[in-house]
Formats: sequence, C-alpha cells, structure tokens
Amino acid sequence: MASLAAPMWFDAHLDLAYLAVSGRDMLRPVHGLADRAGPHPPAAVTLPALAEGNVRLALATIFTEPVDASAPPAAAAPGAKPTPEQYPAGDVGRAYAVGRAQLEVYLTWRDLGRMTLSLRDVLRVDAEVGEIRGGMGVAQVVPASVARRVEDADRAVVPPRDARPIEELGAPARTTAALLGAGVRTVADAHTAPDKDLLKIPGVGRAGVRAVREAIHTQRLALHAGVLIENADPIREPDELAWWVERGVVAIGLAWGKPSRYAGGNGTDLGLTDLGRVLVREMDRLGVVHDASHLSDRSMRGLLDATDRMVVASHSNCRGLLGGGGMGENQRHLHDDWIREIARRGGVIGLNLYGNFLSRERAREGQASTATLHDAVRHVQHICDLTGSRAHVGLGSDMDGGFSAKVLPAGVRRPLDLVLLAEELRSRGFNDDDIAAFAHRNWARVFGG
Repeated sequence: MASLAAPMWFDAHLDLAYLAVSGRDMLRPVHGLADRAGPHPPAAVTLPALAEGNVRLALATIFTEPVDASAPPAAAAPGAKPTPEQYPAGDVGRAYAVGRAQLEVYLTWRDLGRMTLSLRDVLRVDAEVGEIRGGMGVAQVVPASVARRVEDADRAVVPPRDARPIEELGAPARTTAALLGAGVRTVADAHTAPDKDLLKIPGVGRAGVRAVREAIHTQRLALHAGVLIENADPIREPDELAWWVERGVVAIGLAWGKPSRYAGGNGTDLGLTDLGRVLVREMDRLGVVHDASHLSDRSMRGLLDATDRMVVASHSNCRGLLGGGGMGENQRHLHDDWIREIARRGGVIGLNLYGNFLSRERAREGQASTATLHDAVRHVQHICDLTGSRAHVGLGSDMDGGFSAKVLPAGVRRPLDLVLLAEELRSRGFNDDDIAAFAHRNWARVFGG
C-alpha cells in the first residue's frame, strides 16, 4: 500500500502550558531537548514537533489540580512543594493564579508569533465568502477548505526576528558547523541570508540550504489554538468567564479527576454544584463548548440536564472496550449512552492515545507501551458503530499529558508519526474524506460554527 500523505491535524487536547511551566522548553525541536529535560521524558511534543507533524489546529489546555494540603501524595518526598499545576483545594485565589500563569504562557507565545489564540476566527465559515465553483452557466460560492483557512491565517502571523542560536534550528550537524564557521550565528542570520550566499559556504551545499529552509519554514508556522480550561477552578466566579473568553478560551471541562468548586471529577461520585450550574448557563450565553472528559457520571448527567447545547469529550475513549462498562464504573471513559448523546447533540469525541486507555488487557498487565494503533482504531470504530456516522470522532491525543512518548501506541513517538494512525484508518476502510474528517474536519465543524 502506498504511504498516505500526512493529513493536517486538529488535536483537541494538548497540555502545552503545563509542560512549559513544568520545565520543558517548548520552543525547541524535540531532538534539541536533553533526554531528561522537563517532565515526562522522553518528550513527544514541542511547538516545532507539532508543526513538523502538521498539527496546525489544537485545543491547548490550562490544566490545574487541587490537592489536599493536609494529606500530601504518598509518593511526594518529605517537604516537597506543590508542582506548578497544583493548588490547595478550595483556595480560589491560588487556583486563579496557577491557571493565569498557564494562560500567560499562551499569550507570550502569541506575541512571539508561535501561536494564535483566535481559533474561531480561523475556522469561521462565512456563507458569502469562499471559492466560486460551477459550470453549465451555474455558479455557487463554496466555503474555503479548512486548509485554505489555515493558510490565510498563517499569512497574518508576523513573527519577530528569531534570535535563537543556529544550533537550535536542528539542521544537519555538518551544515550547522559550516554555518557557524562562516559567522552565521542565529536562526535570523540564516533566514535573511540569500541562498546564493549560503551556497558559497564550504560544507553547506544545496542539500544543506534546503534543510535550513525547510526547518525555518516549519518552525515559523504558528499553531492556531483555542484554550481549553481543564478544571474550571481558575475561574473565580462565573461572571469572570467573559474575561477568559476574550483571551482565547473556547471550551471548559468543569472538573479534572478530583472535585472542583463546580463539579465532581471522574475519581468521585459527586455531581454538579449550584455554582457549576451557574457557570454552565454563562458558558451557554458566551458560546463556550462543554467538555465532558473527566466528569463523573453524576456530573455528566447534571450537565446534560442543565444545558441543551453541544457537548464534546476532548480526550476520552470507550468504556465498553476497557472493562467496567456500567454507570459509575471506570468513569474516565465514556459509557455508550454518553457517546450516543454527544453525537445526538452534534459533538465530537477525541481519541486519547495513552496506551493504558486503549486496551483493557494491556492496561491490566501494565504493558501500556505495547498498545497498538489497531487498539486505537477499535475505539474509533466503536464510536462510529454506536453513532452510525464518522462525523463524531477525532483526535484528542493528550500526548505528554502526564506520560511520556514511551507509552504511546507502538510506532508513535511524536506528532510526525500520526500519519501511521491515518494509514491504520485507511486499512480499516476509511476513505480520504473519512480520514480528513477524523484528522481535522469534525473538530473544525465544532469550533467553526
């Protein structure tokens, strides 16, 4: 079978700011990181790695975790301080500060031209703007493709001068050494130098120039993102939500695995709180999407009762394939009833690529690293079978979201390898349109309306 061209990807769950505040240099290529630089080594994700894998659209999370200050985790060393995403449970001010710090990461990347925070604007479909097509005397305006909308958004991004050392570009070692020997010290120096001048440098050659140009192009591509708040505690009051929306928030999960002030997470049997129901109404007023991943079943039922709007699950798999398929069991994943209801409301479910979330047998045996893409596509197909459609499933990889590249499915170690997932879908009967829908179009529909 011929290799499939890499699709453009919309990844609906990436903990990018969490990785940054935890110590990973997210502006370096993955191969430029030390083996143990930052959390969860070896790394799969940085901004250049996403661009290399053609992940051009994403939900970038603000992930925070409440902790009981009186009962520190058993694994913590004596005297250990909370990690950057943690705050004392119930401490409204500290939760806000921790979440705000992650938002500032995204605002900084926006100012550097490495990210946009206008996902809805990028994806919005204007019925009167598009490509004119037709024949036989009949013409119609067809909305521009998602790829075309992303290209248009790329042209609007003007990155500042890139003062990184040339070694961080990731060009071949011989080419980098030759450039340094000729006084090309920064990425900006290489970017502004004409090809003819680079070709004059001994040891560069046409292949070296091509490698430099391709690396610069890839690393200049901005990620077009919307912010997903994973655990709503950083929002001090529902009336504050508009402030967050103005800064890029497009989706919210009311809780993580633990209880928040708004809802019970998947590690609890709690439901929505009164404050949670107020926030749901404010989300509906402002058009913020509800994310059901990490909600307990009681919270999920409460959410569905509180709103008639679309609900998505940014990074959840199928409970029925992982054991404990009943209500109140294995709540981290979606009961079949929830899958059907999300689809009925027009929502999408994001496939989580954490190995332990793909196969019941491998999870039980503790062999997450041997999960396969075949296991992953079983979840995709289960959602399609339950909903009678391929319009309600996409990617929500959660790469590096608390685990390393070692526990992704076999063969997948970075975003560039997502093409293998597309090839597995093709082998299971997905055609080009189906693959494009999974890769980006289904999520684009949710956030482009």
